[in-house]
Amino acid sequence: MHRNTLLLRFFAAAILIGMFIFLGWTSIGGSVRGGIIYILSPLLRLSQEIGISAGFSSYRISEDMAKELAGENQELSSLRVEVEFLRKENEDLRSALGFKKESGLNLFPADVVSFANELGREFLIIAAGGEFGIREGDMAVTADRVLVGMVREADQGFSKIEIASNPLISYEVRLVPLGIPAIAKGMGGRTFSLELIPQDAAVKKGDLVAVSVPGTDEQLLLAEIASEKILSGSIFQEARAVMLLRPEFLESVLIIRSKKP
Repeated sequence: MHRNTLLLRFFAAAILIGMFIFLGWTSIGGSVRGGIIYILSPLLRLSQEIGISAGFSSYRISEDMAKELAGENQELSSLRVEVEFLRKENEDLRSALGFKKESGLNLFPADVVSFANELGREFLIIAAGGEFGIREGDMAVTADRVLVGMVREADQGFSKIEIASNPLISYEVRLVPLGIPAIAKGMGGRTFSLELIPQDAAVKKGDLVAVSVPGTDEQLLLAEIASEKILSGSIFQEARAVMLLRPEFLESVLIIRSKKP
């Protein structure tokens, strides 16, 4: 289309140039030139309109192509997100299966449906309850063997998990890698107070805190030491530790189902 427009303009221009050369500037020539210009003016206007139309047409095609490319890019981005989600899901599943095989624990995977904060006490609600053998007192953990909390209520279709760092919850723990026993008390806000640590223990920031699964030799990670201090006039020292996870971001947990008495 663009080539035809150029040819049309060239043809009209050639006629006008030849007219001016051969007819000269006489009065008769002027009349003839005016008549020829009058005759050719529609042709010139047509060629201009065709050129403009062709330009707008190509612009519309470019815009459509841009929209198509944007749509394809969005589809690819969505596909990448889905692939990453499936990769993470498969990785978690492999970790859970490996955890179950190595530990021999009676693990049950459950989806988290909500996170709640009730007057400073944090909870998770999962979409599984007594119908799957989940009972009050069962531990909730991640596939990475980190303690999330304890089941405080198990009903039909749901269970309520109290986050491990809630106030008034205590655990018998061991400091890793020292292997020293201590007591971890929940303070709320994902923080623990570590007490009854021997004064001569070389506790340092970054050490881990582990808790045992009752009735087994299995150890779960609980927290990481953030600070320590020596108590004056005491044979013990204290430390502060923070949780290793963000419970509000969890999408699933593993419930360690206890054996029926």
